[in-house]
Amino acid sequence: YSRAVTAQLDKLKNSKKVGFLEKQNLRFHEKKMYTLPSDPLWEDQWSLHNTELNGNRNDINVQPVWLQGITGKGVTIGIVDDGVQYNHPDLSQNYDENASYDFV
Repeated sequence: YSRAVTAQLDKLKNSKKVGFLEKQNLRFHEKKMYTLPSDPLWEDQWSLHNTELNGNRNDINVQPVWLQGITGKGVTIGIVDDGVQYNHPDLSQNYDENASYDFV
């Protein structure tokens, strides 16, 4: 800081009217490139990208999350279903039998 800025900061720090003072630092974020999934059935997955009904966005709004670089990698989820096809190619490599229970 310059002397003038330092003097102003000191003045503010010592003021009874100032409850909190903190220097703000610039932070830079490198945006990751986002591409649509290569799933050949992507166009049929209306729950992931649907803008057709009444002009409203009627999906789970996942694309903005993907734009932030959040993919869910390393996350374990539980699904309550009456029949998960655990040997399906999309699931078989990530299916955890110990985290599953057959309610049927």
